[in-house]
Formats: sequence, C-alpha cells, structure tokens
Amino acid sequence: MNAPDQLDNRYRAAEDEEMETAIDMLRRDLGARFDEVNARIADSRKEAADNTRLIEARIAEGRLEAEARVAELRRESLDNFKLVEAKIADSRREARDNFKAVEAKIADVRCEASNNLKAVEAKIAESRRETSDNFKAVEAKIADSRREAADNLKAVEATIVESRRETSDNFKAVEAKIADSQRETADNLKAVEAKIADSRAEMISNCRLLEAKIDDSRRETTARIDTLGYESNKRMDTLILDSNKRMDRSDIQFRWLAGLLIASLLGIAGLLIKMP
Repeated sequence: MNAPDQLDNRYRAAEDEEMETAIDMLRRDLGARFDEVNARIADSRKEAADNTRLIEARIAEGRLEAEARVAELRRESLDNFKLVEAKIADSRREARDNFKAVEAKIADVRCEASNNLKAVEAKIAESRRETSDNFKAVEAKIADSRREAADNLKAVEATIVESRRETSDNFKAVEAKIADSQRETADNLKAVEAKIADSRAEMISNCRLLEAKIDDSRRETTARIDTLGYESNKRMDTLILDSNKRMDRSDIQFRWLAGLLIASLLGIAGLLIKMP
C-alpha cells in the first residue's frame, strides 16, 4: 500500500473509534434519559392511580350522601303525602258533613216552601171568594144604578118636556116683547130723525157762524202778519245797517243778527200755524 493510503486508513480508524465512543456516550445518555422518563412516567402513573383512587373514594362518598339525601327526601315526601292524604280525608269528611247540612237545609226549605205554597193557595182561595163576593156586590150596585139611571132619565125627559113648554111660552112672550120693542124702536127712530133734522139745521147755522168767525180771524191775522212783516222788515233793515257798520269789529254781532232773523221767522211761522 502507498503511504498516503496508509495514512488515510489510520485517520479513518481514528475517526471510527471517535465515532464509536461518541455513539456509546450518546447511547448511555439516551439510556439515562429514557430511565428518567420511565421513572417520571411511573411516578405520574402512581399519582394518576392515587388521584383516581381519591376520585373514586369521593365519588363513593358523594353517592352515599346522595343516597342518604334521596332517602331523606323520600321519607319527607312520604310524610308529606301522608299529611296531604290526612288533610284530604278531613276535607272529604267536612264536605260530607257540609253536604249533609245542605241537604237538611234544602229539606227544611222545601218544607217551608210547601207550607208557604199552601198558605198562598189558601190566601188565593180567600181572595177569589172575596172577589166573587165583591163582583156580586158590584153587580147589585150596577143594577141599582141602572134602575136609578132609568128613573133619572124618566125625570129628565119629564123636565125636558116641561122645559120645552116653558121655552115655547117664553119664546111667545119674547116675540110679543120683540114686537113691542120694534114698535117702540120705530117711534124712537122717528123721534131721533126729527132730532137729527133739528141738529142738522143747528149745525148748518153754527157752521155759517164759524165760517164768518174764520173769515174775521183770517183778516185779523193777515193784518197782523202784514204789520209784523212791515215791522220785521224795518228791524231787519236797521239791523242790517248796524251789522254792516259793526261787521268789521267782531263776529258775535253777526251771530246775534242771525238769531234775531231766525226768531222773527219762527214767530211768523207760529202765527201762520195758529191761523184756522
């Protein structure tokens, strides 16, 4: 072999030895770690087993407590059911007693109702007898009233005949009085017509006298109006002159003049109104 090949073989052998030592070390480390892991797994298994035992013990205790509570509840429910049944029995007894009392009251009410019906029937029979007696009495009264009405009608017819005779006599007397009054009224009318003729003649004479007096009064009034008009014209002229002189002094005098004019006109109008 060549020297280089020998050197290579040496280096390779050394490397192989180093590799083997390293592999052995790794194997030992891995074995130690696996041992630790296995120990830890064993410990965890022990802990899990202990925990499961504790849990099972607690579950058993809980079951026992639950069973005890269920038993207590059953006993309490049985006691309550017994109490309820006792109350139901008491209520049934009370209901029976109440029904018996109600039936007794109903029987009493029925007896009272039958007695009341009998009393009412007796009262109805008495009222029927009374009504029949009253009807008989009313019928007797009606017969009496009919007889009285017949007698009254006869009396009324007699009075009517007498009143007719009296009215005929009265009519005859009234007719005679009417004839007398007609004659008297004719005489009175004649006297009245004569008086009316006399009064007409008097009225005509009086009207003539009034017309003469009216004419005299008209003449007097016209004369008075003329004199008043003449005097008023004079006064107006004098007032107009005075007012023209004093117009520049004040407006009050003009108003006074207008008042005098109005007063004079009113006086003239009053005289004209008084004329017949």
